[in-house]
Amino acid sequence: MGDKRREEWHSSFVCWLLDPNENHGLGKDPLVNFLNLVESYSKKLKQKELKIDKTDVEKMHFETERTTDDKGRIDIFGKSESLTLVIENKIKASEKDKNGKPQSNVYYDYCEQNYKDSQRVYVLLKASPYTSVENKNFIPVTYQDLLDEVIKPAYERCEELKLEDTRSVLKQYILDISNQLSGFMLANLSGFMLDNTNKDWSEEIYKKHEEIIGKIRETMDDVDRDTESVICKFFKKYKKYINNAILMPLGKNAIIPKVYVKNLKGKELTDYLINYGYIIPGQTKLYYDRFKKTFII
Repeated sequence: MGDKRREEWHSSFVCWLLDPNENHGLGKDPLVNFLNLVESYSKKLKQKELKIDKTDVEKMHFETERTTDDKGRIDIFGKSESLTLVIENKIKASEKDKNGKPQSNVYYDYCEQNYKDSQRVYVLLKASPYTSVENKNFIPVTYQDLLDEVIKPAYERCEELKLEDTRSVLKQYILDISNQLSGFMLANLSGFMLDNTNKDWSEEIYKKHEEIIGKIRETMDDVDRDTESVICKFFKKYKKYINNAILMPLGKNAIIPKVYVKNLKGKELTDYLINYGYIIPGQTKLYYDRFKKTFII
């Protein structure tokens, strides 16, 4: 099917799976699970609780690359009489501008103007937990969440309904995005693939040691901290494990000692960023220094 990291490839798959009218035979179940997932994330963001109108989701039609008035392209667009669903899909690329305006703002303004007769829901579907867009109305959902809450339940449902063709497609997709050779990293810059990341396991460890991890984060952020303290030595020894195996799979920001970065330059800074997974050799490019900051693209 081509390059597995191309956004269009994944958009086509997600569009097919969410569309209740498609030939997968699962009806509205994947879409309802996806909308429930979006609702749960709106609560986590501590925004106003989102209650999505699902009264006619079984009639929702989907398309990819929906063109807006100013030639923007919405990755995945779903519409029923009562609901308009906009999904911005980000695998690797950062948000682009359209005529000097961020994509997310272009799509938001277009839908707010043209679909006032329905509820509008905006979603950022992303491979990296660190990817963001300018418009804060977009609710972030990761591909790991999509796998756990939508694709896996759909796969199990296929077994119940004996939908062998759909089951085979879902199985192949899961294998594709879990394949280390594909380079599709759903746990972001840590290099952990889906088959190496156990979200439940990470959640269990985090809950058990949340107080300790919080203390480590607080200490690492303190510019006057004692680098020879027990906490600092512990973090230095286990920082990759804490960040890559526990925090990143849960979509939580890695713990980065802020005081060090200010004093690092050149190769020391590059080595530091590689060590914490902010730079991936062969994938991330150092672009230029400007305004006393290093811009990494």
